[in-house]
Amino acid sequence: MDAQHNSGQDSLDQSSYWNGYYRSGGVPELPSQFALFVAGELASGAVEPVAAILDIGCGNGRDSVFFAQLGHAIGGLDRSEQAIAACTARLDAMPRSAPAKALFQSGCAESGAIEALADAFEGPLLVYSRFFFHAVDQAAEAEILGRVGRLLTQRGGALAAEFRTIHDSDGTRETGAHYRRYVDPAAYGARLADSGLQVTWQVQGRGMAKYRSDDAHVARIVARPW
Repeated sequence: MDAQHNSGQDSLDQSSYWNGYYRSGGVPELPSQFALFVAGELASGAVEPVAAILDIGCGNGRDSVFFAQLGHAIGGLDRSEQAIAACTARLDAMPRSAPAKALFQSGCAESGAIEALADAFEGPLLVYSRFFFHAVDQAAEAEILGRVGRLLTQRGGALAAEFRTIHDSDGTRETGAHYRRYVDPAAYGARLADSGLQVTWQVQGRGMAKYRSDDAHVARIVARPW
């Protein structure tokens, strides 16, 4: 069973929290280790080529714009309007000789915003999600996975996700207190199966998402339609 650690944020509106977080200016700017990994998997062919990458919970665009710099079409979605403004500013400042299509939108992934964003692109998709699923409750996760499963079944592509696991409930936290749910990778895989997706590769451990003194225990999962 997934473990929950609400860090005193249960009663606070999450959009307000994240707007404040991205307004603070203390947000990492370089692409994450997971983005570097996924970029390598795409370049090597370990993940099949896709028409676009949809970054769900894209934050300030540190990963989205990195993918755009590599020539990938990118769609970014985040519930924080402040985060989307940061994405747009980052994209505008990026030198590009041959700009790929990039589109950023604010909205909740569980309310149909994923499909609306996907409609801007044609062909198979890579749904990319870093440190997002452990920041929503299990009901929202189930709704989102159902939408992603249906989308990928229709369009083709894959899901690449990274999240904190049940083995990460203790330890140093470098980001402020907010809702966190420590996810059981086996249970997550079962919920993927219920959504029409099968895990084709996974790994878990520390050293893959280190930020200052926070060496999170994470799972990385790639899943595709059955």
